[in-house]
Amino acid sequence: MEPQDVNPSLEANLKIIDLAQCVRQCSWSTRRGCKISALNWCLSLCLAGGADCCSLRLVAFHLGLQGKFTASKNAVCKRLAKGGEKLLESLLAKALTLKVAPSPILALESFPRVLLQDSTCPALPKALSEDFPGSANQSGSAATMRIQAYFEMKHGVFANFKLASFRDNDQGSTLEALEVAGKGDLLIRDLGYFALEAFREYIDKGVHLLSRLQLSSKLFDPDTGEEIDLLARLRSRGSIDGEVLAGGRSKVKMRLVAVPVPEKVANERRRKLRAKR
Repeated sequence: MEPQDVNPSLEANLKIIDLAQCVRQCSWSTRRGCKISALNWCLSLCLAGGADCCSLRLVAFHLGLQGKFTASKNAVCKRLAKGGEKLLESLLAKALTLKVAPSPILALESFPRVLLQDSTCPALPKALSEDFPGSANQSGSAATMRIQAYFEMKHGVFANFKLASFRDNDQGSTLEALEVAGKGDLLIRDLGYFALEAFREYIDKGVHLLSRLQLSSKLFDPDTGEEIDLLARLRSRGSIDGEVLAGGRSKVKMRLVAVPVPEKVANERRRKLRAKR
């Protein structure tokens, strides 16, 4: 089977993202006779990244298949330092921009930056388990890296990356975004980072937060101080949009928004809840 027959959809997606433009923006060599083309480089990294455990040796293997030459892991390492890393970052940023912001979002114009934070955990060769310890069993510890990424949504660029161990979970990283987010910025994260005391620090520094509600959190009326029965209030009003005090001890003043979702979405959420139970 020819290498180009293996990944037609992947190659097509790279063309949609406009690989040529990303190459021009990065310090990638386009001189004639260069064995590692930008297209083969990206295809090889994507294919290797989809394996159970990615390594420089695996990337070199795919490069050899794509370009029909013998590639070494040292060549991959050198290419990463010579524009290879920046090219991949640029491609990923463009792909995310197409996915999350296909058109301007007027509601976000008042924020200087809109930061999306999330993490991913790729498996690594077991030889790296001392530096990046993962889950452990009778056979020892696996090697797993956790990558904390900050994507700036309005300008379509990455604001920061942080490499850590799998055991450094999102909850423990909830305050680290203060090193990236500044006054006036909007920070959007999922429930893995939910920590009311940390939220207070963001609010004090002028950083706006958007998060789903941890349903175990107690809510109080800011005027009367009485605890809010969220389910009862939603059943009587249908929706909520107003200030509350969140947390039994924290009492962090926040805006709570709760609106009905379409029945199709509600049914899917019920299905997931039943499966989790």
